This record gives sequence, structure tokens and C-alpha cells, in this order.
Amino acid sequence: MKKCIFRVCVVGTLFFAGLAVAQEITPTQDSLEAVAPETAQEVEQAEAAGEVADVAEAEEVAEVLESTPTPVVEEAPAAVAALESSSSDPLAKAELFYTLPDFCPTPDGFALAPWGDILMSCPNYADPTHPAVILRITPENEVRLWAICPVNPETGKAGPMGMAFGPDGNLYIADNAGWADGSMGRVLRLIVNENHRPVGCEVVAYNFGHPNGIRVHNNYIYVTHSLLQVEADKPVVSAVYRFPLDAKSIKVENSVSDPHIVVIAQTENLKVPYGLDGLCFDKEGNLYVGNFGDGSILKVSFDAEGNASEPTVFAKGPEMISNDGMIYGTDGNIYLCDFSQNAILAVTPEGKIITIARNGDTDGADGSLDEPGDIIQRGSELIISNFDNVPGPPHINTQHDKPSTLSIIRLEGVEVK
Repeated sequence: MKKCIFRVCVVGTLFFAGLAVAQEITPTQDSLEAVAPETAQEVEQAEAAGEVADVAEAEEVAEVLESTPTPVVEEAPAAVAALESSSSDPLAKAELFYTLPDFCPTPDGFALAPWGDILMSCPNYADPTHPAVILRITPENEVRLWAICPVNPETGKAGPMGMAFGPDGNLYIADNAGWADGSMGRVLRLIVNENHRPVGCEVVAYNFGHPNGIRVHNNYIYVTHSLLQVEADKPVVSAVYRFPLDAKSIKVENSVSDPHIVVIAQTENLKVPYGLDGLCFDKEGNLYVGNFGDGSILKVSFDAEGNASEPTVFAKGPEMISNDGMIYGTDGNIYLCDFSQNAILAVTPEGKIITIARNGDTDGADGSLDEPGDIIQRGSELIISNFDNVPGPPHINTQHDKPSTLSIIRLEGVEVK
């Protein structure tokens, strides 16, 4: 495999000192102040301050690590009860793509940049002493720091999860800064200039309890709210919100009455109280959204006026215990992360569930899946982030552990049908 090299590179840093978020005002970029750290110590100070780092075409400050050749991945244990519930054998194995440095302990969402890089969010819930960052993966498999996510000035926190680029060339982020306490979530628009650098930030919407996945389609931003209503011994209610691409500073309601909601769903599995999570669109514009706790995928269509149909169950079966990040693949299949059983699944256009890769409890050091959180396709490769931060039943993983890794699955020669 190609070598993956991590470099931290900095020529300038932009302070988001005046970013307005959880208030009913229009955020602006007028208060950005440029700074150019020249030493590794200044880079660390910039990270601690919650700044956005401009790293394109920059002087190399420190090479943190270089990947080693991918080891052979052993067969997953067959005695894990959750794995035995699956009726299909894996078609492939996950291999090691990259071992992340210590300041990226919680990798999560991917976005394919218009210029060819892959961006990845690291909300770093596993160790909040590190700021939430966004990394870039180049076509040559170099992994670099691209940005430090702007924090909410009221809480000093940021939690970038799902990400997607819009037709305007800007990056849209589901900022789940309140992962622990369910407050102050936002949808951010990170302004990207012609040199592929982050130069500003605007708040699309705020006051979310738990924003998660995000996609941009037909000039609208779609965001899943995984925990819209949570009551003891009752099904969790979750939703998909929709905003115009040019929306700014919208205060949402954490209730089913919010006018921006286009899809509402319940999670009937009371043992796994977590609702709508990953989402994607097919070529015809149909929306597919995963119900994490129920292990099902819902399908929603839209009429000419953009009105959403009632969601119908598109895929559900013993092969899929849960679902997190998902993509619509170039072959017409949906590829998704089964977080709970350490698996990558494919769903055909007919709704058939196929196990692509699966393994038991692991620390991920050999490239095995370690609570896969999101997935992206690059040619015939699937690159997966291993979230590894929610131990215990119903999840196979028993603990959060180092290292933090990205996995890769090579689809060349794999027949998915």
C-alpha cells in the first residue's frame, strides 16, 4: 500500500474571536485576525486557543509519524454472539490505512473536497484536552492538519461530526459540541477560499441538542438530529432538519414542531436509545437515513415542491445491528458502518444487506474495524474512521483504547450483489 505521512504545517492562523453562535444575530467574519506561528510551541498554543490553522503549501513544522506496511489481519473471533447473528460471511477484510497521532483520539466524519483531498473531523470526545480538529488526506495519502474547528464562544467547545461540501465550495459541519450534555449544537459553514484554505466561519443554525450527520443536496442542507426527544421507557424520537444553502443564524426548536424538520422517526429498540444518524442521497434524489438503534434504513422521496414522503423501511435484517455513517457508492450500492458489530455493510438497490467486512473486539492496531463511525469511497477503496468511544453492550467493543486508526477496504475484485 502507499505510505501515509502525517505532517503538521502552518503558515498562518485565523482567530475566530468574534464568532457569534448561540444568539439570534447574524455571525460575520469581520473580526478575523491573522497570526503566523513559526515554532512547534506556537502551533500548540494555537491549538489550545481553538483557532483555525491554514496549512496549505506551508513549511513543515514537525513530522509526527510514518506508517508501516499493512500487517495481515487475522480472522475475527467466531464466538461473539453479535457476529453469530449475521447470516452472511464477510467478502473482504479491513486493513490498516493510518495510525493517527495522540491529538486525534476520536476520528469521525469524512467529506470529499472539490480539489481532491478527503477531509476528516476529529471531535475528540475521548480526550477533550485536545481541541477538535479537521484533518486532510491528500491523494498521495499524506495526512495533515487542515483546521481547528471554531468553538462556541459561550461554551468554549466544538464537536465536529458529519461534514459535507456544498456547491458553493464551502464546508458544512454538524457541530455536536454538546455530546455529553445535549446542548449548544450548531451547523457551521466554514468558508474556503480559492487556495483551499479555511478563512472564515458562519453559523447556519444553532440550539441543537444532538446534530449528527449532514449532507447537501439541491441547494439544501440536511442534518440528522439523533436525540430530538428522549423519555424514559419510551421510544426515542429523532429527525432530519433541512435548511436553505444560504441560511444564517437560524435558532432551531428541539421539538417535532420545528418548521425545518422534514423527517421524523421513532427508535423502537428501548435498549439502544439512539435515532437517525447517517444519511445519503441516490442519483434520483431519494434520501436514505439510518435508524441507529433499530438497525434499519429508511427511504424518503420528495415531490416537485420538495415535500417529503412518509419514511418507509428500505432495509432491515439480522445482518445489520446498527448503522452510523453511510454513503451512496459509485456502483449504486449504499455502504455503511455497523458501529455495534464492527462491520462494514453494503445495501443493494433492492434492499439486500451484504457484509463486506466484520471483526470482533479489537484495539484497531492491525487495521481491524474498531467501532466504525464514517466511511468514504475513493475509487475502489473504502476508507473508514474508527470512532472507538462507546464501550459495552450492545456494542462488541469493551473499552476505548489506543491507537486511534483509520481502516481501508479494497473493493477491487469484490463482487457486491
